[in-house]
Amino acid sequence: MGVLFCNAQSTLNNYFSNKKEIYFSFEINNKTEINDFSKTLSIEKIIANQVFAYANKSQFELFLSKNISFDVIESKSNYDIKISKSLKELCEWNSYPTYEQYISLMSQFVAEFPSICSLHEIGESINGRKIIAVKISDNVDQKEAEPEFFYSSSIHGNEPIGYVLSLRLIDYLLHNYTNSDISNLVNNIEIWINPLANPDGMYAAGNHTVAEGTRNNANGVDLNRNYPDPEDGIHPDGYDWQTENIAMMNFMKYHNFVLSANIHSGVETVNYPWDTWAKYHADNTWYQYISRMYADTAQAYGMADYFTDFNNGITNGYEWYTISGGRQDYVNYFLHGREVTLEISSVHLPDSMLLPNYWNYNYKSLLNYIEQSLYGISGVVTDSVTGTPLKAKIEVLSHDVDSSEIYSETINGNYHRLISAGNYSLRISAPKHKSKIIENISVENKQTTFLNVELANDDSYFSTQNRNRFEIKALNNPTKQNVIVFSIISSETTTYSYEIYSTNGRKISTVDNLHLENGDNLLEINIKNFDKGLYIFQFYVADLMFEKKIIKIENN
Repeated sequence: MGVLFCNAQSTLNNYFSNKKEIYFSFEINNKTEINDFSKTLSIEKIIANQVFAYANKSQFELFLSKNISFDVIESKSNYDIKISKSLKELCEWNSYPTYEQYISLMSQFVAEFPSICSLHEIGESINGRKIIAVKISDNVDQKEAEPEFFYSSSIHGNEPIGYVLSLRLIDYLLHNYTNSDISNLVNNIEIWINPLANPDGMYAAGNHTVAEGTRNNANGVDLNRNYPDPEDGIHPDGYDWQTENIAMMNFMKYHNFVLSANIHSGVETVNYPWDTWAKYHADNTWYQYISRMYADTAQAYGMADYFTDFNNGITNGYEWYTISGGRQDYVNYFLHGREVTLEISSVHLPDSMLLPNYWNYNYKSLLNYIEQSLYGISGVVTDSVTGTPLKAKIEVLSHDVDSSEIYSETINGNYHRLISAGNYSLRISAPKHKSKIIENISVENKQTTFLNVELANDDSYFSTQNRNRFEIKALNNPTKQNVIVFSIISSETTTYSYEIYSTNGRKISTVDNLHLENGDNLLEINIKNFDKGLYIFQFYVADLMFEKKIIKIENN
């Protein structure tokens, strides 16, 4: 029976006296109503006209003001939630890890396989738990001209199945390196796996158990509604970027992930872009192809009716329900990447004894998805005279839209344009170089079309008349402040981007698709978290690149 508004205030006070979030359901009359709710609630799923949602206290208070009947959904306590007593028991893969076991196991992977596995700290959670990832590659200490791939799981702390499967996937790749199929992946892809993106949510009841995990982080914020959004701006949920997401955004900006996936549970489907827009992604056909491949394989190895939600196991995000601030759209739009959301269990917290079953249902799909990084159009972009690798924009003509263009990797100049079978024309462009258009490029599914590109220097780039179209100047350099302010004078209305590097060449940040007005513009960049020292800011506007050296003279 639904709770009515007259009883709601007592429900609010009683429930949030010892919890930070509430899980509840309510009914809608038609799907268009969900657009309003998705801005103020963390919608989990919609079944028929039943909406399942999470809310922190302030979000739930707002919901109560609408005087809608609802049902509180309590977590089920009859599951067999076995917690490992040791690393040995954990590696039997029929139990959930403690936090300490997780940290130890990630270190043990590296200790056992140092030539192909390294451990990296992405950052820390609000409560100081580590957010970590392993890199698996044949030359693990080098940055090779290979596609980078990224799996990340459990951005929602009450969804631990992907956490365990990610750990087992790491173990499987390392122990089966001599297998030709696995060595093909490890030798040709730089594979990154982050099993746990929300450790405070996962271990909300303490490091010893996952049984009382929360969807949100320790601040009561849904991390998968807290990313910049193409439609609804940089803070679509009204909260500051959370500590965990700042670390993850910095990590992903530093890399150039060709393909990634965010692993969840709650339903069984592959969710592909967009979540925020009704319009389709430029690569909608390709997204349906790789999503169908994942679902079909999971169905072949799964129990009857496994992975058949929505369109037989796949769905466009917006057609399911719209959200703002999701990581999937952030990666696709702001990072020019390719990411889907894998929902691999209709149950948030399955019985421990079922974990091996879910591995058997999914591991071939997980491996096949990694393999997709190798296909499409790949090559290296270099300077035609010096052979120096170039960071270049790769555009598919009459195809790319909404930031679907990609960029070659800065260090080695390699690019990897994943795309469905067909014939395409590419335009390759880089600052200080003449653009090149290459036509009639044939692509087949599960095949790689190799295409190296040399770009000639553009003498007009250095002309005073050309470069005088824009003037970029730092107004407070050197600075003790938390913000560096740039004046940008433009002779035209256009878009621009910038990158920030340390003096050792490490990329700290990338921001794309900023609007530039004809005339005077001001840009403020937050450098509060930067240590004192010299930083290199590279601005890309029109066909030009401007480099500015900035000195921060005090730590905060």
